Amino acid sequence: MCYQPPLYGADVEGSLFDAQCSAWNVGSLGTLLTRTLRGAGAHIPGLTSPYLYFGSWRALFAWHTEDYDLYSVNYLHYGAPKTWYCVAPQDRARFETAARGCAPELFRHCPEFLRHKELLLSPQLLRSLGVPFTRITQRVREFVVTYPAAYHAGFNHGYNCAESTNFATPAWVPYGARARSCFCAEGTVHIDMRIFGVAPSQPRRRKRGAQGDAADADEQQTPPKALRATAPLQPPQPLASTPVFPVLHGSPLCERRLSVLGASAAAALPFVWKLAGVVVRKAGEAGAAAGEALTSLT
Repeated sequence: MCYQPPLYGADVEGSLFDAQCSAWNVGSLGTLLTRTLRGAGAHIPGLTSPYLYFGSWRALFAWHTEDYDLYSVNYLHYGAPKTWYCVAPQDRARFETAARGCAPELFRHCPEFLRHKELLLSPQLLRSLGVPFTRITQRVREFVVTYPAAYHAGFNHGYNCAESTNFATPAWVPYGARARSCFCAEGTVHIDMRIFGVAPSQPRRRKRGAQGDAADADEQQTPPKALRATAPLQPPQPLASTPVFPVLHGSPLCERRLSVLGASAAAALPFVWKLAGVVVRKAGEAGAAAGEALTSLT
C-alpha cells in the first residue's frame, strides 16, 4: 500500500459553508475579484466560486502561484493537518531561477511551466540553493492566506477536506496586470485586465542567441498605466519570519489561528479587521454535512 499513489480529490466545485454565514465565508467573499468578474458576466470556478479539496496521506500540491498572482484563502474544514511551504514575493525571482536551473528542459517547452503545477522542489534543495521559505502546519478550523506572487506548495498528513478560493483587493491589481499566463496547459485562466482598469502588460519578447537559437529575454516591465482612478495601489508588505499569529483574544476564535503566507503579520492585521467586519464580538459554530464550518463573525 505504501507504493500506491496517493489520492487527491482536488478542484471539486462547491462549498461546505452555511449560506447564512455572513463573514469569513469562503464560499461568498464578495471581493473586488468576484464583483468585477460577475459584473462582466464571467463565471470561473475557483475564482467566482470556491473549490473543495479532499486530501489523503502523502497527497501533494506542487509549487505554484495563483492564477494571475491573485490572493488565495484556504480553510481546513475537518481531518488531518496540511503543511505549507511558501516563498515570499520578494524572493520570487530567486525561486524561479532555482527552478529553471533544476529542470531547464521543462522550461524550454513552456517558459511558464510553473503554471502547470507539476514541479516539486524539496525544502532541503531550496535551502542549499539559498532560497528562503516559510513552513507552517494548518489544522482544523484554520485559515491560510497566500499573498500575490507568493509561491507555495505542500502536502496533506492524512484524510481531510479543505475549501479554497481566490480573491482580490486594489493592492493586487498591479500584480495581475504584470502576471504571465501559460497557453499550453489545459484549464489555464485568462482574464482581460482592462475590466480592472489597467492596460495589459506587454508580452515577453524573444531574441536570438549567439548561435541562432531562440531564448527568452526577461525585460524589466514598467508598472501598468491606470485607465481610471480607483484607489491607491500599495503592494503587500514583505514576509515576516513568523507568519502565524493569533487572530483574537477573549473570544471563541482565539483558539484558532490565521496563517498568512507571503506577508508580514503586522501588514495583514488591517486586512484581517476589515474582512472580519472591523470589530468581532462573537463567533459561532454550526455543523456541516461533511464537517464543521465557521458560521458567523459579527
